Amino acid sequence: MKLEYMEPATDDGTPTPVIDSTDAEKEVEFWVNSFGGVCGGLYTQNECHSCLYKVAKPKVYMHKSGWIISRFENDDDRDFILKGPLDLGR
Repeated sequence: MKLEYMEPATDDGTPTPVIDSTDAEKEVEFWVNSFGGVCGGLYTQNECHSCLYKVAKPKVYMHKSGWIISRFENDDDRDFILKGPLDLGR
């Protein structure tokens, strides 16, 4: 595959990002059943993940700063979690 240089679009001399809608659709489809949040203070990331995993089986992406992104297989699992409340077992 050969890459070709494309002159960036500009708005008053400032480069403006152009996003191909087909690329964006693939990402939206991948992340549509996801949500993010911060787990900190009273609960560790692992406690938050364990709580989610009791009721659904999300793919969890954790960051050391406390952010968690949970990606669910379907919207039913995601919506069940979002309706809450959840008991973290403390």
